[in-house]
Amino acid sequence: MIRKQYEGLIISNHIITANKRQEGMLQIMYTQEVSVQLPDGLHTRAAALFIQTANKYNCSIHVAYNGQQANAKSLLGILALGVDFGARIALTASGFDEKAAVQSLAALCENPSADSHL
Repeated sequence: MIRKQYEGLIISNHIITANKRQEGMLQIMYTQEVSVQLPDGLHTRAAALFIQTANKYNCSIHVAYNGQQANAKSLLGILALGVDFGARIALTASGFDEKAAVQSLAALCENPSADSHL
């Protein structure tokens, strides 16, 4: 996919936005909204697996829910959001592997595996 530097560019259900200028450069972010299908939402075990997955990536990742935002690499931040089953969250990443990070976390939230005991 070619990334262009236009604010609010929409590509299917993924939104790429230009959010801030940093030393004269435009910073691009990758955002995706997902529906959390984990039986207990992002609580305890699932939250721990979520942050372990987020920490595999070398980019800044945030989760937005119900008007609040948290660092996806912070267990306390994720737990404080109180994300329940069926909630719609926005995953936003900025950095080298932003797309892979968001897609991996989205897959974890939308398609929990039966053998993961989440």
